[in-house]
Amino acid sequence: MFRQRALSAAIGLPILYGLIFLDGYPWAHGLPLLAVVMVVSMLGAEEFRLLLCHRGFHPPKDLGKMMGMLPPLFPYFYHYDYNDLVLLALTIVIVVDVLMVALALIGDISRRALPRGKPSAPVAAGNPPAARKAHEPPPPGGPLGAVRDFVLVAVGALYIGGLLSCLIFLRRVDPDFAAPWGVWPVALLIAAVWIADTAAFAAGKLLDGRKLWPRLSPGKTIIGTIAGIAACAIVFAVAAAVEVVGAEGGAAIKFGAIAAVLGVGAVVGVAGLGGDLAESALKRWAGVKDSGDIIRGHGGVLDRFDSLLWAAPAFLYILVSWYALVADL
Repeated sequence: MFRQRALSAAIGLPILYGLIFLDGYPWAHGLPLLAVVMVVSMLGAEEFRLLLCHRGFHPPKDLGKMMGMLPPLFPYFYHYDYNDLVLLALTIVIVVDVLMVALALIGDISRRALPRGKPSAPVAAGNPPAARKAHEPPPPGGPLGAVRDFVLVAVGALYIGGLLSCLIFLRRVDPDFAAPWGVWPVALLIAAVWIADTAAFAAGKLLDGRKLWPRLSPGKTIIGTIAGIAACAIVFAVAAAVEVVGAEGGAAIKFGAIAAVLGVGAVVGVAGLGGDLAESALKRWAGVKDSGDIIRGHGGVLDRFDSLLWAAPAFLYILVSWYALVADL
């Protein structure tokens, strides 16, 4: 397991951080980070749709991907210096995606409106798979069931994509606080959260001890949890010590005492733990061990990025509050 995790990290982290730092160039128009958030949001929303299927719901195939694409696109237009070509391209993407989502909902409602037990299409001669699909009864619940499943997928896509979109806002907190093309907030957050996850995993395996919440997350120990939060705080303190935090791009914010920086890191670590536990609760509710199998050694996209879902908005609001406090002094 550890070897698979290390291999996935060795391949994925250089690509991820390469895109993040590429996002720092003005000619990139913030598109590399937008692409990262969109891909994670799409795959995460599709995994959420599959979790609903495990629970007995019947949302249309690929509906999660279509919905997961939308939430990151709207925050992108907030205070970004995009050109007309980028604006046109992303507008077309939004319009086409919304039409596809609408057609998926209309098609699902029409399919479920058919009487159960009757074929939804004529049998295709000489094509057994198509014939079997034609004779499949429509999902239960009728048209109202289609709307219910649609709303559930939409809520999941908004939860995943909306919270991840805080990474986009982190890039543009304020020109005086984080320079327009300064990437340190996003890079620091991802490093701190993932180092915390690794420290919690290693400490839990090596030291074992009492479980934090056995019914919700059987593998998570109290010692591992403390180690993860401490590791997150230490990463922030180290970043402050080497003047990464608040230094790039002439940023105006300067963290004061190391204790304050440790406190910020600890809060971010606790928020990451909350995101992890929330995803564990969702998996227990669906009756599965992992949200997917796209990342070897980690499971699904939600298994890898669950901590960021809560840590990103926590860090964003801390920075915004800190900037507002300093601006008033």
